[in-house]
Amino acid sequence: MPEIDTLLITIDYHPNVGGVARYLTTFAKKNNWYVLAGDTRFKNEQEPNVFRKTLLWSLWPKWLPLLFWGLIYSRHYKKIAISHILPGGYVALMAKKPYVLILHGLDIINAGKSGWKKYWARKILSGASQIIVNSKATGNLLLKIFGDVYKYEVRYPLIEKPLQAKDKNWKEKNGLAGKKIILSLGRLVKRKGQEKIIRLMPKILQEVPEAVFVIAGGGPEHMELENLSRTFGVSEQVMFLGKIKESDLPDIYNMCDVFVAPSLPSKEDWEGFGMVCLEAAYFEKPVIVTNVGGLPEAVENGKTGYVVKDDGELFEKIILLLKDNELAIKMGKTGRVRVQEKFLI
Repeated sequence: MPEIDTLLITIDYHPNVGGVARYLTTFAKKNNWYVLAGDTRFKNEQEPNVFRKTLLWSLWPKWLPLLFWGLIYSRHYKKIAISHILPGGYVALMAKKPYVLILHGLDIINAGKSGWKKYWARKILSGASQIIVNSKATGNLLLKIFGDVYKYEVRYPLIEKPLQAKDKNWKEKNGLAGKKIILSLGRLVKRKGQEKIIRLMPKILQEVPEAVFVIAGGGPEHMELENLSRTFGVSEQVMFLGKIKESDLPDIYNMCDVFVAPSLPSKEDWEGFGMVCLEAAYFEKPVIVTNVGGLPEAVENGKTGYVVKDDGELFEKIILLLKDNELAIKMGKTGRVRVQEKFLI
């Protein structure tokens, strides 16, 4: 079999719905890469360039199948692309091929947690023909942990043109007719900061009585957030949608008035960019983000939404956009144009 161009090797890929999987999926499609991905349940005849193998197992080291299949498949390609420094970088070192390294943030943090990991991470970084990061913030994180010796390129996430909203009566069917919707979409984990909005809801309701906070996504903090909403007396104004199918995302984005990504800083995790902010903007929704990680790069502050520095400003901007419909529409339209010009595949 003759060598062909590039193979992306990754444990995180479509149809996983996290930011890393979606970033890699659009990146591979844009660059016409072949892909070796995990989870054989998702084999799809409509993706002839995607090969599915079990890349992780329960034994130690968990990534041994990744190394095995990565070396087998990489023989047929001129170049390989690796997502995550470790463990994917071990494949890159052993394959003896030029390789591109794609970094997302958390992989940088994890690779810096021990001297052993740092040693191998530096070898992998030094051997890369190209290093790609998903935001300027992630690039700065790389320099902070591994020093100012590695050149990198920022390649922002892209989104495929989303489906159009199919259910124009979604709000009515879900008892939200006439409500002003604040939407959050993401895993229910501490660092995503959904609790910030719940704590603000009593004040928000004093200003905008028809406001409802809709939380889309699942995760370990679900019960904690439900309890918090009861503690603050806003359980009737906080709606949990649970995990959302990708096909339902257009209806979810379309029904909201303001989209929020109120993430918290974390030493154990990283907010690389925030693709959901681009998707919300595509549906002409103003976006409010906290100044955490790469989130500020997903919003043009004051034009497509706001980057806020604290809870007081978060509250202020939510109220502003819920009350000033003309401003919200203007920001939403500006956001859609920005996405169409810079972020569509």
